[in-house]
Amino acid sequence: MSLPLVFAIAAATGFSLLDVLRKSLASGFRPFPLLVFVAFTEAPLFLVWGLFDQRPLIASTDYFIPGAGILLLHGLANLFFLFSVRWGPLGKTVPFLALSPIFAALLGSALLGERLSFVQWCGVFSVLLGGLVLGYGELRSRSDDRRVLLAQLLMVGVAFAWAGSTVIDKKALAYASPGGHGFAINMMMGGIALLILCARGELGELRIKRGQLPAIVALAPVGTAALGAQYLALAGLEAGIVEGLKRAIGTALAFVFGTLFFRERFAFGHLPALALLILGIWLVQP
Repeated sequence: MSLPLVFAIAAATGFSLLDVLRKSLASGFRPFPLLVFVAFTEAPLFLVWGLFDQRPLIASTDYFIPGAGILLLHGLANLFFLFSVRWGPLGKTVPFLALSPIFAALLGSALLGERLSFVQWCGVFSVLLGGLVLGYGELRSRSDDRRVLLAQLLMVGVAFAWAGSTVIDKKALAYASPGGHGFAINMMMGGIALLILCARGELGELRIKRGQLPAIVALAPVGTAALGAQYLALAGLEAGIVEGLKRAIGTALAFVFGTLFFRERFAFGHLPALALLILGIWLVQP
């Protein structure tokens, strides 16, 4: 197993744990305050990483064009995700993230000239099919709450935004170190969210209750490790493969963590879909 593949698997696991932390905090915080916590807890660790790296934090002004695109996509993805998990259960929303490998492969081809083999495309579609089948029981169940449908549509937007940011991450990393890139993106994203709170006069929403502190403290190492591992994986893998691995592992873990931490239903009937996800992981390997 190649080192970039190990990093991709680590990133997928890390993002799944980050989803649990963000969902656990979503009921106590509105999206903008939570976005401030996510960004400003990750930024210092990325800065430390960047300072120990022999490469400059930002090597060229060419960085800021893809950096601005990533900032926009990250901001939209975080807001869409936080609203989505606030209004709908993980089992009804996270399966739509299975669309992100398709988006990433198409965008990687258009923007980076990346090409996946036929077998790798089969792996990407296996991940897509597995993700949708895994959530089929939840997706087909009716809900009287119209916010659940909106939550699902928002998660499709998250899939596209995360796929786009992964592709543009690879472009931005040509002009910055991983630590410098992570620091810049988080500082800009957190700064914008903080300015919005200031403009609304809602800084009081950043007040932390005692029971919320452990999850907020955990955001820093978990978020930094997940995003940092993704940056390292992109150095040796196509964006579509990285997204495929993230979604295959992330979709499976969403049901596991949803059952463990949020009392969401998991059935043994989901096992065939999990087999499709595992097949996808095997097929997308370079």
